[in-house]
Amino acid sequence: MRILSITSIALLALAVANVECQAGTIDFSGATWTTEDTGASYTTPTTESGVITGNPGMDAGMSTELALEVGDVVSFEVGIDSGTLGGSWDISMYFKSDDNIGTCCGGTAATDRVLYRDPSAGLYFQSYANNGEYDSTTASTPYDGVLFSYEFTSATSAELTVSNRTSPGVFTEAYSTTIGVYDIAAIDSLRVGSWDNSQAVTISNFSVTSVPEPSSMLIVGALVAIAGGIRGSRMLRA
Repeated sequence: MRILSITSIALLALAVANVECQAGTIDFSGATWTTEDTGASYTTPTTESGVITGNPGMDAGMSTELALEVGDVVSFEVGIDSGTLGGSWDISMYFKSDDNIGTCCGGTAATDRVLYRDPSAGLYFQSYANNGEYDSTTASTPYDGVLFSYEFTSATSAELTVSNRTSPGVFTEAYSTTIGVYDIAAIDSLRVGSWDNSQAVTISNFSVTSVPEPSSMLIVGALVAIAGGIRGSRMLRA
C-alpha cells in the first residue's frame, strides 16, 4: 500500500480547497447560479437551497440570469446558520446589468442594493446611482428566515416586501418600501452576496412569478381564433 508523504497530503488538501473556491455553477430552485471565486465555498444541501460559506474580509456571491417584465415578482428566502457574527458583515442583494450604469457595486447594479445586517441593525439601502445609503430600518429580521419579495411595478421602480418566518412555511410581513430601478430592460441577473461573513448563508425557494396575461386579452385571442376558424371553414366550402 502506498503511503502519502506529508507534502503530498498538504498538496492534496490545497487542491481540494481550490476546487471549493473556484468559480463555477450550482443548481437549485429550478435555476442555475454562477458562483464567484472569492475564497468561499458553495453547496446545495437541497434541490431548493444553495449555501454560501464565506470568509471575513471577503465579498462572496452568486448570480442567476433573469429577463423581467413590469408586473413580475421575484422572491427568495435568506437564512444565516447561527447567532452573533463579527465584523461589519452584510448579506447584500441587487439586480445586475452588464451595462455600466452607476457607481454602486462597480457600476453593475441596475437596482438599489439591499443590505441585511442583523436583527438589531436591520436593513440598509444603497442607491444604484451614487452608492450612498439613503434609508434604513430596524424592523426585526431574524437569522433563521427572511423572505424578500420584489414586485416590479414599473420600468423604474419595484416594491420590496420583507417578511419574517414565524414558523415553518409561515411568514409575517415586517417592512415594505419602494426601491429604485435604472431600467427593467437592463436587468440580466440577480446577485445575492455575503460580505465579511464566515457563517453559512442559505438562499432558498427562489421563484419568479410572471404577470398573467389579462383575461380580456385572452378573450380577444379566443375570439380571433374562432373567427379565423369560421373563415377557414367558409373558404373550404367555397
